[in-house]
Amino acid sequence: MKRTLLALALSLFVAAGMLVAQELAGRIEGNVADVTGAVIPGANVTATHVATNTIYRGTTSRVGRFVIPLVRLGRYTIAVEASGFGRGVVTNVLVKVGGTASVNITLEVGALEVETVVTADTAQQIINTVDAELSIVVDERRVLELPLNGRNATELVFLQAGVHYEQTPTGEGVELYIHGQRHRSINITLDGSDTQDNFNRASSIMVNQPLIALTAENVQEFKVAPGNTSAEYSRGGIQISAVTRSGSNEWHGSLFEFHRNDKFSANDFFNNIAGAEVPKLIRNQFGGRIGGPIIKDKTFFYFGYQQTRLSKGIPVNRTVWTAEARQGIFRFLEGISTNPANVRANPSLIRSFDLLDCRDASDPDPRDCVDDR
Repeated sequence: MKRTLLALALSLFVAAGMLVAQELAGRIEGNVADVTGAVIPGANVTATHVATNTIYRGTTSRVGRFVIPLVRLGRYTIAVEASGFGRGVVTNVLVKVGGTASVNITLEVGALEVETVVTADTAQQIINTVDAELSIVVDERRVLELPLNGRNATELVFLQAGVHYEQTPTGEGVELYIHGQRHRSINITLDGSDTQDNFNRASSIMVNQPLIALTAENVQEFKVAPGNTSAEYSRGGIQISAVTRSGSNEWHGSLFEFHRNDKFSANDFFNNIAGAEVPKLIRNQFGGRIGGPIIKDKTFFYFGYQQTRLSKGIPVNRTVWTAEARQGIFRFLEGISTNPANVRANPSLIRSFDLLDCRDASDPDPRDCVDDR
């Protein structure tokens, strides 16, 4: 029993380590220098997460550089203090999923009480100079505001450069190709957990029927990394990493319902030919979300719920046997294609075939089964 509990504890520890390695958070780094460009070692750096008031600290090295790893996603205010210099503050620094916010901070000589405040528009680097990863982040605003059929946030991948998708031959979903790689090479995770069926890694299954749905209301943002990813990711040539929303010091929530029906749907060509009505379609997607503080600045919660109710008709072509066919008698046109136009134009070529009379394979002459009338 003790060995079993020890093995379970070790498994949970390893699993937790794997989740941390997934880079669900981000990183803040940068350089601190004076107005002449000379680096400032030993400066104290404080990064404050605006939404939760969480504080991260760091110190510049002898070359004036600082790194604060594993910080929460969102916007930060970064303050730098050093002896003999005024306090430098950079506001509105944005940290994205799995990304690095690079900030260059300049301090002016003076008393510590003198504060210089700049925004991230002038201090934060936009170009990634940290690694060779080429990635695109779909942020919270686009996830919520762009129209999505089915409220599936994964479909926003289709809007990114280098992405191609096409309908599967059966029409059940889409196959997703990113930068020319096979559609089974995509790896999708939510908060570090695999959302896929590892027995069937087809992209049509991963996008349309994931084990963990990437609903638009619950996804804060996600990153598409088509190549050159680092070792913390698991298998797959393409990485799609999503992160759920979280609570903050302020209360946020919403209720939603999306309704769709067939009242304005056009019928397709084949249904019109067959005289079939527009297939029935009634879909309701509804739910809500709420997040806020449990203990201010310390503990937060978030809850999201969505349900989909679908009533849908699917037209199916069926072969309905006539009374003669059920008795084994089939009619055809001799020598030409059997279709309604040819039947009307060539009534003299109509022949019948009695399948039941020909079931004896020992019949030496199968032409006896054909009625020439």
